[in-house]
Amino acid sequence: FANVASLVAQLSASSAAHQAKMESLDHAMKQIKLDATMQRRIRGYFNYRWVVHRDNEADNLIQSLPMPLRSRTACMLHESYIRKCVLFSNSQKVLIAAISAALMPEMYLP
Repeated sequence: FANVASLVAQLSASSAAHQAKMESLDHAMKQIKLDATMQRRIRGYFNYRWVVHRDNEADNLIQSLPMPLRSRTACMLHESYIRKCVLFSNSQKVLIAAISAALMPEMYLP
């Protein structure tokens, strides 16, 4: 039961943080006078990201790491995917690390 209560508390905190972020976003978009269509698209993007990932702190966490640790983390996360590409399958670790560090996350709406 304690695990369920902990999970519910975490979800509530995450939902509250997302709601606060959305309110801040709405305020900023109104302040810069974005038209309603663009505001809907931006809100839709952030809501989609929330629904799919439930937590967007992972990107922020990795970006806040010092560069050497960020590079190692990126290499650990992406090396297997990069090596699946025939062009990079036999590449040296240094090249794989450089490619990993240069990757940027992107998300597209369905």
